[in-house]
Amino acid sequence: MLIKGIKKILVFGLIMNSFLSIDVYAVTTSTDSIPNNQTSFQDSDTSIENSVPENLVNSMPVFEETKGAYIVDGLNGQILYTHEADQLVEVGSFSQLLLLYLIYQAIDRGQLASAQEVWISDEAYALSQDYDLPNVPLRQDLSYSLKDLIEAVSLNASRGAALALAEELTGSEAKTLKLMEEQLNEWGEEDFALINVTGVSDRYQVGDSESINQGHTNQMTAQTVATIAYHLVNEYPDYLKSSQIYQKLFQEGTSDAFEMTNPNLLIENSDSLYAMKNVDGLSASKTEEDGYNLIATTEKDGLRLIVVLLGVGENEKLYQFSKELIERAQNIYRIETVIKENSLATHLDSIKVENGKANTLKLMYGSNLKLVVPIIDTAPRLVYQFTANQSVNDYQVKAPVKAGTVVGQMQVDIADYRLPILRSGRGNYVSVKVVEDIEEANALEKTWRSIQNTGDNAWNAVRKFFTDLFN
Repeated sequence: MLIKGIKKILVFGLIMNSFLSIDVYAVTTSTDSIPNNQTSFQDSDTSIENSVPENLVNSMPVFEETKGAYIVDGLNGQILYTHEADQLVEVGSFSQLLLLYLIYQAIDRGQLASAQEVWISDEAYALSQDYDLPNVPLRQDLSYSLKDLIEAVSLNASRGAALALAEELTGSEAKTLKLMEEQLNEWGEEDFALINVTGVSDRYQVGDSESINQGHTNQMTAQTVATIAYHLVNEYPDYLKSSQIYQKLFQEGTSDAFEMTNPNLLIENSDSLYAMKNVDGLSASKTEEDGYNLIATTEKDGLRLIVVLLGVGENEKLYQFSKELIERAQNIYRIETVIKENSLATHLDSIKVENGKANTLKLMYGSNLKLVVPIIDTAPRLVYQFTANQSVNDYQVKAPVKAGTVVGQMQVDIADYRLPILRSGRGNYVSVKVVEDIEEANALEKTWRSIQNTGDNAWNAVRKFFTDLFN
């Protein structure tokens, strides 16, 4: 009798275990399978290195004659190359790029308008009359549109026009300088020394040509310069419409017409031997202390690069090094779409719905995600890491849920080539949102679901009991 009783218990346990296994399988396989060339985040180490992978670094040239170099992609802020990136270098007028960013930002926020009139102060007027500096001559008996002054700074790095913009933005150069410092801090940049908005030396005196090369100018690291250029190009690409022009008349069609020339000889439209196809910005500068500097940007096959070289002793070498860095980066990297907007989000566990008409959320990605990958890696393995919003508690939300509700974000990395990202870069992540509305269940549905849950819990308890008993 005892043996027969034990056999009955064993048969009962096996039946329970088989039934419950089928039920659990139906729930856990609701997520889509991962393609062969991809890796689920649950099974991968998602720690990110803070430097460019060594094998990629070794593929790039190193120019010891530069005091700083940097390459970053213009979309996500992925860092592709660095050399002496944290060394302070005098960059002079590169401060104007940060000024332009703040001007575009103010226009975007409705604080300024591109067509508004700007009147010229005594200080801006005097500075604009110094033809030993990059300038367009300004007058005080008429006004200029904000747009024209932006173009003079974008194309010609005009000192007087830059000062006029700074004064229009906040009322004074000092206030604008403070705003620039605050913006850099907001981006996480701390290694810089800003003296003024225009880029002239701290010992400069209007009308004294000898003072131009005396004293010190604005200092930044290659990383800080790259960060400014990244945000300007990424957030306000209209800037490139001016920065790609080589020569143009300021106030064309008037008696005050004045030719502006772009200091960046690498742009495609330059008539220089250094002109390079697809280069459409940004700027060049020279300081007495550290020599020649260049920020260039180019886009080829969808990959936009921002290249910074600082402190090169000779102008010819500056452009030689820049071209070599650009060509090498374009031969090493490509851009690839790894997530498509509105595609189903299948790389995370199911998110359950409490008291909803549906048991789980149907999710999709909120935008496209493109990543820079090495050209040699034709089928990169991807690592996914989902981070839920506060509204998601232990992979569960409460009904009702509206379509379009963002429940978290998915971070995607290339498994074998995890490139670091600028502190303030857009990053390698995309939002995950709900596909369709889920209404709250009615009283009858809630009651039935409660009964089901009670039954499930009971079966699980029975199975656990017999599992523990026979193990």
